[in-house]
Amino acid sequence: MQTTFLDVGLACVVTAVIGGGLKAFGLDFPLIASMKRQLLLGGLGTILIVMAMASSALSTNAVSDDASKEADTVLVDTWNTDAVLNGPKQPTRFTLNTPHLVTDIRSYHWNNGLGAPRGNISLRQDDGTMFGPWEVSTSDGSLDSHNVAWQCTPNVTIPAGTYTVIDSDPQTWSYNERSGSRGMTIVKGRVRHHS
Repeated sequence: MQTTFLDVGLACVVTAVIGGGLKAFGLDFPLIASMKRQLLLGGLGTILIVMAMASSALSTNAVSDDASKEADTVLVDTWNTDAVLNGPKQPTRFTLNTPHLVTDIRSYHWNNGLGAPRGNISLRQDDGTMFGPWEVSTSDGSLDSHNVAWQCTPNVTIPAGTYTVIDSDPQTWSYNERSGSRGMTIVKGRVRHHS
């Protein structure tokens, strides 16, 4: 639509300047004998050009706003590359001040290079409400280790609150001092505002 406004607007302005007799963009402008009509046509063309530019600017802003609303943010990240042990000593917790769409949860199961069979991950809110469990897919790690990285994509909206990540195999879940003795996890999501 911006292109149509722009094309017609430009044709109107050019026609007004040269006094008519123009065929452009599928339009046929006759000769214009009146200065008043030339000014009106030029004014109409200018308005159409401004509308096209404003429409284009609004479209660009809307796309940028939508993209920023849809960008994932990290809600908790205890993942690191230091040496690890099995069986975290502290819970992996995080707090949300607004509802979020949880898009991605990952946990690490090095387990001395043995990995761990596929399991599931859940989120437990402090009031006891459970979200999940979600079955994970696994991927391999370094040194020909298998099933060390667990991942699920819940795409579930959770309310504001404090959450604990629940891993179905805590005995093989990796942790270290740098993770704060919490299970190595990354949780990502997107803010969801009330309508």
